[in-house]
Amino acid sequence: MNDTTSTKKPKLRTVHVTVNAFTDISPQLRRITFTAPEIAHFPAQSAAAHIKVFLPRSGQTMPSLPQLTDNGVVWPEPERKPIVRTYSVRECRPMQQEIDIEFVLHGEDSPAAAFAKNVDIGQCIGISQPSPCSLPLDKGSYYFVGDCTAIPAIASQLEILPKDVSGDVFIHVQEASHKLTT
Repeated sequence: MNDTTSTKKPKLRTVHVTVNAFTDISPQLRRITFTAPEIAHFPAQSAAAHIKVFLPRSGQTMPSLPQLTDNGVVWPEPERKPIVRTYSVRECRPMQQEIDIEFVLHGEDSPAAAFAKNVDIGQCIGISQPSPCSLPLDKGSYYFVGDCTAIPAIASQLEILPKDVSGDVFIHVQEASHKLTT
């Protein structure tokens, strides 16, 4: 007899996280540190991994999260469905139950930028669990190209490159004051 019920776990899960700290990296970039007990189970090597960020809708203090099942994603009804954006993990510290995400502070009509500009300690959003992420660390040359939204991914990868590699980084910024020196 074949058992048609699946016992495999969904590949991805979503969790509510709380703002623990935030700091401005540049006039255009804000790093927000989130915390939640579930982060203890996230992979430490997830810097630069893509994740989904789930922001609450107007009138909500906590976003409704999609449920990830063996049959796919089950979303809340349309009026409760969160605002979803894709971001890169800047750093994940499972032992401290913390994850850093950097937000570009552009445009008032961007829900994510508005969240980041007005962020307060204790605010809650949702995120998807990141996957492990790493570059092949071969000797040679590396070239990174992106705009300000690519800074978190590029910076996290630069930090793990061996000291004996070479390369160049090209990042388009809107103003000279937005340049990072490190």
